[in-house]
Amino acid sequence: MEKTLRNALNNKSPLQIIYKTAEGIFTKRTILITKVEKDHIRAYCYLRRQFRTFRTDHILAAFPENTSDFTSMFSSGLHV
Repeated sequence: MEKTLRNALNNKSPLQIIYKTAEGIFTKRTILITKVEKDHIRAYCYLRRQFRTFRTDHILAAFPENTSDFTSMFSSGLHV
């Protein structure tokens, strides 16, 4: 996962993630990473339209934007 996060940062490319909030709610988000730390990342969140901090242990999946693997997760029954 760290490699995917760092590649998105280095390439300045949007990433789609499945994220579990502190309240246990699962969300699908598109983000643009600005900083990668050991236990969190800073990124612009297109869903919330603001910069946010995301705990890396709460990122359940991460794919480059418009990846068919990401889309297939939702068609196979994962709903957020």
